[in-house]
Amino acid sequence: MKWLWRCALWATVLAVPCWLISTGYQHALARIAEAILRAFGQGVEIDDIEVAAPLDIGMFLAMCLASQSTSWRERRRAIAIGVCALVIVEILTVVLSIALTLAATSAATLGGRDVSAVGEIMATIPWVAAVLAWLPLLGGRELRVSVRSPSGRMERGKQARSNLPRASERPT
Repeated sequence: MKWLWRCALWATVLAVPCWLISTGYQHALARIAEAILRAFGQGVEIDDIEVAAPLDIGMFLAMCLASQSTSWRERRRAIAIGVCALVIVEILTVVLSIALTLAATSAATLGGRDVSAVGEIMATIPWVAAVLAWLPLLGGRELRVSVRSPSGRMERGKQARSNLPRASERPT
């Protein structure tokens, strides 16, 4: 529970700088997406994109900074890897979203409702990606299962054991 409070505190602190740079960051994402789409023969001009970037990166940073089960060196490494991965995911999300929207609007069978659904699904990807980047980098160590010791105290970092008999102990 302490991790959750630390994460909420870091997310609150990081929300302000993320919000301040969001317009410029989103314009940069739009220019990169335009270049990628142009390379594939789709000459589109993106005026504005509505994505949660870089707030999702801020959330990832908050999760990393709230993690205390690892050293600062490991956290810095996780931040470097995770932020790079999230930027790539954001670029791919924007490109894929535009490509799917173009495909849906050009197809006679798809209506505007399907295009809207694509947008909603694509909007969740960065938030899910932030958690999925944190889990293998630091989350596994941070979210270890706590179990009760024989004395009744909660112990952190031990794997929970099942009370079920092992296969070798089961009657045949």
